[in-house]
Amino acid sequence: MIVLDCDNTLWKGVCGEDGPLGIEVSDPHRRLQEFMVGRMRAGMLLCLCSKNNEADVLGVFDQRTDMVLSARPGRAAHQLEQQVGQHQVARARAQPRVGQLHLCR
Repeated sequence: MIVLDCDNTLWKGVCGEDGPLGIEVSDPHRRLQEFMVGRMRAGMLLCLCSKNNEADVLGVFDQRTDMVLSARPGRAAHQLEQQVGQHQVARARAQPRVGQLHLCR
């Protein structure tokens, strides 16, 4: 399992403050997403762990055409909480493997 943060990891900026169209998906961020797709294809489960509101994060995935990864409820394991910690990672690991982050383009 690979657990990823969103802000300043999958994109530059803070989606809750900058909004979906205010964040930047730079070349290094896109390359990281492409690398993660390769890890997923190799059998790794990708999870999101963020302090952001779920709606803000999903807004980035829904509204940005330059995102390589996509997250959809029921299709991806995502863990979005106000307080990030070890118990969220443990809870994500306990979820059944029903889906993964997937290519959106």
